[in-house]
Amino acid sequence: MPRDLFDAGRYLKARDLLCAVLEKEPYHVRALGLRGIVWNALGAYDQVVQDFDRALELRGLDPRLLMHRGFSWAGLGTFAFGCSPYRRAIEDYSRALEIDPKDELLWQLRGTAWFQIARKAWFGAKTALQQAIDDYTESLRWNPDDADTWQHRALAHWRRRDFEAVVGDCSEALRLNPDQLDALGLRSYAYHRLKRFEEAEKDEQTLHDRVSKQSDGRKCSRSVIAEKRAVNKFARPVNIATPSVIAG
Repeated sequence: MPRDLFDAGRYLKARDLLCAVLEKEPYHVRALGLRGIVWNALGAYDQVVQDFDRALELRGLDPRLLMHRGFSWAGLGTFAFGCSPYRRAIEDYSRALEIDPKDELLWQLRGTAWFQIARKAWFGAKTALQQAIDDYTESLRWNPDDADTWQHRALAHWRRRDFEAVVGDCSEALRLNPDQLDALGLRSYAYHRLKRFEEAEKDEQTLHDRVSKQSDGRKCSRSVIAEKRAVNKFARPVNIATPSVIAG
């Protein structure tokens, strides 16, 4: 979704320009893909699916188009009661991975879709959670320097109550990106569960200090969430967000 009205205005202008292009050239695959990305930024996920459906009809199986359509299905999943949209996303990611099995982002996105199924499913949650961990692990095989993937896998380990694994993955995320405040908050929780209270308090203090020293004097929303998670020992970690996809 757009961060503010300025961003929304830019996306709406881009949408109008792409609509004009497609009126003249309805078979323009790149314009369809770009408009799908714009729809995604505006949160119009059903429109995203339509544009990428059409683009895939015209071009055939393209891993990039499949990835974006899968991402839009995952977006629809956030509003759905069941898991069907996430399963559709997994289908698209899986087909894309058959074409490009070395794409670490596809593995990460499919892992996140499995993770969301593990959150929502009444049955099969343990299996979905293991699938999520396996996919994150495969993503890290191809790109071990992605702090976000380490953090995502840490949260999957949290749901399995494997707190030692949470500490290990969060520590790796923080080694790669010391400003990964969510990982810092999650690690402090894991330390509490492991009764390693001195380390937990150290992480809490570090997190509090970093949040309070925001250069512009304002706390970003992710920092506020991380701080609340760390200082409230009875809270639970929030769910990971779906990783952003950058058009390419």
